[in-house]
Amino acid sequence: METIKKTLILVYFISLGISLSADNLKWVDPMIGTGGIGHTYPGATVPFGMLQVGPTNNFKGWNWCSGYHYSDTTIKGFAHNFVSGAGLAALGDILLMPTNDKAVELQDEIKDYDSHFCHEREKAYPGYYSMYLDDYSINVELTADQRIACHRYTFDTGGYANVIIDPRHGIMEGYVDSQVEVKDSCTVIAYKMATGEAGSRKVSAYIYFSKPFDSYKEGKVGYVAFNGLAKKERIQVKVALSYVDELGAERNFKSYDKSLDFDKIYTLAKESWNNILSRFKVDSKDVSFLRSFYTSVYHSFLSPNLISDVDGRYTIEGNVFKSEIPQYSNYSTWDTFRALHPLFTLVEHKKNAEFVNSLSSRSDCGVDLPVWECLGHDNVCMIGQNTIPVICEAILKGISGIDVEKAYDTMRHSINNTTKHSPNFGNNNSMKDYIIDGFARSYDKASVSKTMEYNYFDWCLGQLAYKLGRTHDYLYFTERSLGHLNHFDPNTGYFLPIDKHGRMVDTVKLDDWEWLQKHYVSGNIWGYSAFAPHNMEQLFILYGGKEKYINWLDGVFTDSLQISGDIHVDISGFIGKYGHGDEPSHQMPYLYAMAGAPEKTRYYVREIMKRFYVDKPDGLVNNDDFGQMSAWYIFSSLGFYPVNPCSCQYVLGIPAAEGFEIKLANGKSFKVKTENFSCQKTEIDHIYLNGIELTSPYINHDDIMKGGELLFVFSD
Repeated sequence: METIKKTLILVYFISLGISLSADNLKWVDPMIGTGGIGHTYPGATVPFGMLQVGPTNNFKGWNWCSGYHYSDTTIKGFAHNFVSGAGLAALGDILLMPTNDKAVELQDEIKDYDSHFCHEREKAYPGYYSMYLDDYSINVELTADQRIACHRYTFDTGGYANVIIDPRHGIMEGYVDSQVEVKDSCTVIAYKMATGEAGSRKVSAYIYFSKPFDSYKEGKVGYVAFNGLAKKERIQVKVALSYVDELGAERNFKSYDKSLDFDKIYTLAKESWNNILSRFKVDSKDVSFLRSFYTSVYHSFLSPNLISDVDGRYTIEGNVFKSEIPQYSNYSTWDTFRALHPLFTLVEHKKNAEFVNSLSSRSDCGVDLPVWECLGHDNVCMIGQNTIPVICEAILKGISGIDVEKAYDTMRHSINNTTKHSPNFGNNNSMKDYIIDGFARSYDKASVSKTMEYNYFDWCLGQLAYKLGRTHDYLYFTERSLGHLNHFDPNTGYFLPIDKHGRMVDTVKLDDWEWLQKHYVSGNIWGYSAFAPHNMEQLFILYGGKEKYINWLDGVFTDSLQISGDIHVDISGFIGKYGHGDEPSHQMPYLYAMAGAPEKTRYYVREIMKRFYVDKPDGLVNNDDFGQMSAWYIFSSLGFYPVNPCSCQYVLGIPAAEGFEIKLANGKSFKVKTENFSCQKTEIDHIYLNGIELTSPYINHDDIMKGGELLFVFSD
């Protein structure tokens, strides 16, 4: 009978198209990045899910942006949404905390209920998290599916216990109001109103306990209590949220079968993650590499996140709308347009089309495309219309299911927006000057960075305009995409600020972080002077040829100049002045190959992977930034990288293992193979695509999507 059951289960999952043969879950360690300044969270979630249920400490500073930091040994409780690897703090909604402390009931405000814990009794896997609360002898387990989270508490000592329900909790947010209300002996509803990086918002919760509680308290914060529990007795708590209202939370909860318990939800979560992880098959015996690689895949598929309820309702800028398509938010596209979304164009077309359609539908909500959106609110913490390359790339690469005309019209309307001003970069997006001149001026903060990125976004939209036959737009945006040339200084090779008179500034302080941060995001003059991915051939000419450009890159990677002042938190991981912790630098190692020095690309890619990606909690050199750092690692492991995503080409590098097989979104398979591989070698004699030797440093997206084999022959 048991064999029949197992066979039926296997047939069921095969019918869903889910592979059970390649269990790569064992290589994923969600604790990687939770220490240092990685800012990842270790909680339980599923790919692109609405809920991320996990632990939260008391907020102590910037390193607690995800609610949790590995250095901490005190837990506040378990909340239901977090942002992964961001440089900003947000969310941490509807906190639950089980205790067996009756004194909690006597507190007027119910605020002292923390517990100590130790990492030896803490576990984190894809879709699962557990922690033992030392102060209460309670084991907490967490899991989640798309719109539901499940807690399982094991009360070792039995007797009296309670569960604190604290909607007041948030991660660096302004508390406005909250309420906990008991609906029946097993059900509690709650809401929280707050302000912060996700805007002025309300979140509602529907909370169901598997055992009727004996007493309770309602109010701004509340609890439910149980008497006479047996030793080791378990209680399960299922939670659904809505960013619309209480009805939305209840509908999300009731969209699941009531019999769905912790183990069944965890099974769904494991299968969701195995479905993602099985798209990458790695031939390697290097355990540390496998852990880093598959954890990078895991981190790459955490966001964007579903925000629409099961009834189609969702909120944008505090207003409620209804949609026939799934709606997503948590777009850190200033980071992720560079490698994360290009990764989706290889292995995740369905969701990628949903992301694009969701972004395009912002026009239905009366707003332009977001700069940095969190739960439907554009906090404009970065610069530029950085969703444009994400949308353009998906269309240029032929991903089906996208409303192309609507996407184009939304981008065309948004690209000249003069109202989205970042409080971090001068409260002026410089678009009024940019529309006239094609460049920003030095009286606005980060002016050079704005020009470089706006130029690239223009070029991307111009390429799509060409594809769609919009000739006027193609010519207009292509011409405007060359404004960065006004910033080029042939004497230094840097792109320098332009003053109010239209002249390049006289004073350049490469040894002063304050001066650098005035004109460049994070002060990263080196990354931005190498960020014109759409115009590299002309840059080579400006530098006096490819050999001189290589020499300039050498100067950056070996620069030992001491810089005074406070370094920005977002730039770190230095090799010379190359800072891998800051995304605008990510393409730089690959520029060597484009300029004719592929051996230097291979050397520096290997160095970056070795130094800045380690399989331990503090193993990431900076914020993972919603998966961008992880996506860089994945591409660089495979042996190619999207320097210019909208060119539909990748620049060749060096594979990090004996071989890879990628299950592409169209069902085909693309293999990366090697001969004479060694992780100590960087010399490659030949590269073949389907048996034909490649003589350029590029491989086309279409060639990958056809399936086939890329062979790297290392020197003997």
